[in-house]
This record gives sequence, structure tokens and C-alpha cells, in this order.
Amino acid sequence: MSKLNESNAESLFRAARNGDKYAFSKLIPNFYQDIYTIIFKIIPSETAAQDSLVETFVLAAENVQFVKEDKDFFEWLRKIATVVALYNLREKPLYNGGDSEIPPKYPGFSKLEELYASFTDVERVIITLYLELDYDPEKIAGYITDQTKESIQQLLNEKLERLCFFTESKSLVTGDKTDFFALIENHNLEDQTKIDQFKSEKPESFDLFTDFFYSCSRIFKDISVRETILDDIRDELINESKINERNYRRQEQRNLDLNRIAAETARQTSTSIGSKTAGKAKKIAYRTGTLDSRKLIIFLVSLMVIAAAVYGYIEYSKFNTPWTITAIKGDASVNGTSVTEIHEGDVASVAEASTAEITIPGQGVIKLFPNSSLTLRNGHKEDNRFDINASQFELRTMIDTSKFVEFADIPPFRIKTGNITISTEVAALKYIEATKTLILDFGWLEVKTGNEVIPLASGHFVDLTPNNLLYIPINSASDSSQKSRLLIMNREGLKDDIFAAFVVNATETEALAMVYLVKRSSGILREKLVLKMEELFPAIDPDIRNGLLKLDQDAFIYLTGFLKWNLLF
Repeated sequence: MSKLNESNAESLFRAARNGDKYAFSKLIPNFYQDIYTIIFKIIPSETAAQDSLVETFVLAAENVQFVKEDKDFFEWLRKIATVVALYNLREKPLYNGGDSEIPPKYPGFSKLEELYASFTDVERVIITLYLELDYDPEKIAGYITDQTKESIQQLLNEKLERLCFFTESKSLVTGDKTDFFALIENHNLEDQTKIDQFKSEKPESFDLFTDFFYSCSRIFKDISVRETILDDIRDELINESKINERNYRRQEQRNLDLNRIAAETARQTSTSIGSKTAGKAKKIAYRTGTLDSRKLIIFLVSLMVIAAAVYGYIEYSKFNTPWTITAIKGDASVNGTSVTEIHEGDVASVAEASTAEITIPGQGVIKLFPNSSLTLRNGHKEDNRFDINASQFELRTMIDTSKFVEFADIPPFRIKTGNITISTEVAALKYIEATKTLILDFGWLEVKTGNEVIPLASGHFVDLTPNNLLYIPINSASDSSQKSRLLIMNREGLKDDIFAAFVVNATETEALAMVYLVKRSSGILREKLVLKMEELFPAIDPDIRNGLLKLDQDAFIYLTGFLKWNLLF
């Protein structure tokens, strides 16, 4: 990579503004890796990202005359790189969460990068606008059809929470997430009053959040572009035949739009406004310190420009497709009429000799057995809620569980059956009325009854028999002797010798069972169990240990959240 001193850089920039393509090409080595990282966050595909990189610099060369000052150059490149990536993603979508699609993966991806790449195209765009371009949820929602500030906020909360868990700042989300979500909501607002107040009141949490932002800025930093890309860019700029070909295509609407956006963006760029994110990722434009160290501007194009850039693929965020119902045996009906689709508010029912499957597009299938009904409260990619009145039902997701981390962002299903409310994600779930048992084969769920909330990890079942609602969950991987001990304690209560044997033989997969044992034990039994959990999980520090011994609710919230994440991932 070439190194430029300040006077050389300024001279090259002035020459480039005057139409010298060779001078422009001499500036490229100082920027191309950083611009490639921005593009890769939107299009995590080597081939597509490199094509967008070439197009970005060609577009920049044709419109650099509109950039007034050299210190605005890098920020302007970031803007038009984002727009070019959006256009290309619109024309060739990468991943939109379909059941037959596989998210992009690269041998060099870290766990954090694998998770980031598993987000859908729309989700990656929203996160990029927030993290890279400092847009707040309200502004992002203004650019995306059928999205509200609230839906954008919820998406950012969910996706950034998952990203945070894979960083050194994960303590922000393994316990009470209130502060984390508040920082997300207020971090990019023009009025920084709330953030400043938070920083003064809770400096440690604020520092962790800042570290999290820095971790996000490092995503894909190590995915380097081939250096021969510089030759491709120079060839596009200087080769007469390619220039002529480009001039011939110049009147195409796509190219007209991109050139107009590049020119408008350059005119709107102002050095008077600072940027938090850009300042952390790259405080000066040139690597060698050729420009001043003031934070560079982040002010993307107008509403019309961004709306035009993202419009093509926003259609992929519309998942309000009706559920379909198929009779397997006998007749299935919706509100008394045999049909093939159900919409919000409809009741799907099966007769005494019937069995039916209800398909949730792209997510899963619910199988209803005889004399059952399902009321669809809300059917949407982001939120599926339904009430079931059934002697038996099954929920099967269409997820490749071997790629669990990549697919772990599927939203939860919310099921209500009787006085039991179930929230579950990525699971094969069975309910058997005869034995009052809810069986979870994979994933996690929460069972709510009254004021009691029971979180479960993969391999557990819940006994829903009246007055016997889940004393201790039994892990499917537990050996027969452990299962026997648990069954005895469920039936007869905690006994010293049986409990001691269970603790001695406990594994990490039985950790959630231990949570309930803590709540039901007392005295020396509780102390033994907490010490065993502290041994299994170093994250249980003395404060948490003391909280568990005192049955402090905050300690249990932290522990449950930690164990859920630990077992989930």
C-alpha cells in the first residue's frame, strides 16, 4: 500500500478533481481496504463485494469534482460505497431467510462475523445504517417501507443483543438488558443529553457499550480484498474501451441514478458535523495522517436518495403472507368453511376424524390432531402468536439445526393453550394431553403459568399435570441413574442422599435443573448446590453466589439469562 505525505495527498486530490484519472488512482491504495469492509458488511460475499468496490471507485472518479475539500473525501467514499452496495444487493439479493436458502459463510469468519452474516439482507442494511452511519431508529424507519420506529428498535435490540453476546462486552446482555437497550435507542440521537447523563451515572456500562461498538467496527476488518483489485480499478479508469463502454451505458437509469446520488452526496458533505462511529473506526482519512484528526462527517443522502437505494429489496421484508392449512385425514376447516389459507383472527379446526398441518411460510409447521383448533392472533415473520385448544399438537421448524448459530435469529413462536403460555424458538415441540407433557427436542422455550416463568434449554420436558408443574426438568442426555434421582425428588421431594448424588454427578447440560433445585432447597442443601454451580460456571462470582443463597431475584435473572445463552450457543 502506498504512503503519501500531506502535500502529495492534497496535490493528488486537486489533480483528481480536475479530471486526472491517474492522480485519482494514486489515492485509491489509502482507502480501498476500509471501503471494502463497509461494502462487505452489507454484502458478505467476496465476488459481489469486490464488484461493488470497483464500481464505487469508478463512480467516485467520475464525480470527485463535486467534493470541495480533501478531508471530506473518505466520508464521501463511505456514503457512495453504501449506496452502490444497496443497489447491487437489490439486483442480486444474497440471503433473505428462506427455508431453502443458506446464509453466506467464509473460512475466515469469526463467530461474531458468522452471526452477522446470518442476518437477512434487510437486517444487515438496518444494522449498517445504525452502526456505520449513525442513524437512529426513527430515521432508519423513515427510509424503509412498512417499518416503524418501534419495529426498527425491536430489530436492533434483538440483533445487537446477539452480537454483543459474542464480544468482550457480553455482560451487558447476560443479565438485566435495560441499560443496553436504552443505549441503543439513544446512542445516535442528535441530542446527546441522555447519553451524557448515562455516561456520568453508569460509566462502566457506558464503557462496555463503547467497547461493543468498537468490536462491531472490527467486523470483517480481517477479510482482505485481493491487491490485484487495484489493477482492475485502474484498468476501468484508464482503459479507453472500458471508458467508451461505460459512456455507452451511462444513459441507463441505474447509472443515471448512481451518478446523481454521488454528485448530490458530495455537495451535501460538510466538515462541520462530527461522527462518533467513523471517529472510532478511522479518525483520519489517510492511513499516514495526511489529513487533520477531526472526526469526519456522517450525513447520508436525503430521504429520497436512500429510499431509492433500498426500495428494490425492501419487498423482501414483507412477510405477512397467509398461513396455509392442509387436511391430512378427513376435513379441516377455517371458521366452518373448508379453505386452504388462514389469516389473522381465523380459527382453524379439525374434526373428530381429522388431522391437519398448518404451514407458517418459511418457518415451520403445526400439526393438529383430532378435535383441535388453532386461532391465529398474529402471523408475521417477526412475531407469530396463536392459541391452541388441542389434545395434542406438534410444532416443527424448518431449520437446519446443524447450523444453529447462523439460524438462531428466527423470532419466537408464542403459543397459548389453556392457562399455559409458551414462547419457543428453533424447536421441535410436542404436547401430549394424555400425559400433560410438553416435550422440547431442540432449542429453548419459556413456559408461563400465573406468575411463574420457567425457561428451558434443549432436551427438557415440562410436566403440565395440575399441581405438579415442573418441579425439576429432566435432560434427555442425562444417564438413567440421574433421571431416576430426579424422578424420585420430583415425586417425594429433596432427600439428602439422593440430592447429594445428583450434585456430584451433575453436568453442564443439567445446569438448568440445578436452578430449580436452588429455589426448592434450603440450608446446607442450597449451599452445596450453589457451590457446585460456581464450580461448573466461573461466571457465577461471589455476589451472584450470595444472591442465590438469599434467593435474590436479580441473581436468578442473571443466572437464568447466562445459562440460556450458554446452553443455546
